[in-house]
Amino acid sequence: MYSTYNPKNFKQRLTSLIMVYKYIEIVGTSDTNITDAVNNAFKEASKTVKNIQWGELGKVTFKVSGEQKIEYQAEVKIGFKIERNDNLV
Repeated sequence: MYSTYNPKNFKQRLTSLIMVYKYIEIVGTSDTNITDAVNNAFKEASKTVKNIQWGELGKVTFKVSGEQKIEYQAEVKIGFKIERNDNLV
């Protein structure tokens, strides 16, 4: 039995195969430790970014104030899946 071309099925299969991701680079900070700096970066990003899929820790730095108080800084890449309008396919 031969299958016939069905545009709706083709569209569904095509849109399920196409995935595009993007990443942003941000810096999280904390007065307590590096882990909190990373968590703060993720929490802030998740307020405005949807579909977060992964993260990558970059450079870790710290800043010392005049009172010898340390602020930890963590550069973080946050990756997320791009949403698209499936009506365009």
